Amino acid sequence: MTGCALVSTSGSLLRHHYGPAIDAHDVVVRTGTAPLRGFERHVGNRTDFRVMSPWHINLRQLSRVLRSETIVYTKAVGHDCAVVHRKLHRPDFPDLKYTCFDSRHDHNCSLMSSSRDTSTGLEAFSFAFLRLPCASLTLYGFTTREALDMPYHYYTDGSARDNKTGRVWYKSRSDSRWGHDFIKEHEALYALSTNWNISRSSFHGKCP
Repeated sequence: MTGCALVSTSGSLLRHHYGPAIDAHDVVVRTGTAPLRGFERHVGNRTDFRVMSPWHINLRQLSRVLRSETIVYTKAVGHDCAVVHRKLHRPDFPDLKYTCFDSRHDHNCSLMSSSRDTSTGLEAFSFAFLRLPCASLTLYGFTTREALDMPYHYYTDGSARDNKTGRVWYKSRSDSRWGHDFIKEHEALYALSTNWNISRSSFHGKCP
């Protein structure tokens, strides 16, 4: 039976020393382009799968790190995945391991109904149970109550999100179709969990 960890990019992770517990899992799934160096005691130092949008990354900047991981491009299926392959992986990065996944199209599966775009974290959650042999999934950094008044990310990257709290960033994006409804997403995940640990049977009861 495979125990998996799903690690977000939330600044709330800085409140905890989850690193050893995360690394002890059989499979570690991360979201976005979050760095590990300098944050190991909070977020661990190994990654098996990294779930991210194909349209907001710099592969040249990340190529050394990503050679030990499999990239999961979310919301890029069918023709879009062919575009990803042509534009991002050939000829510059032919050796990087990657796959495409979108729970709404690949599997007609959605944990919650919403008119707003689902987050990478929610896609990563579905990926863990639909594509990986995870018997259970422990979530790290998905607690809205902690995240609201902590930095949106546990790192800075020069983006508009730097130095903004989760509360401020959520509010700034609340009127946008592309602004994820993290609070509702986290509530949906929490409802399936026991202390943020979700079993495969709980997931399939919601999303067969």
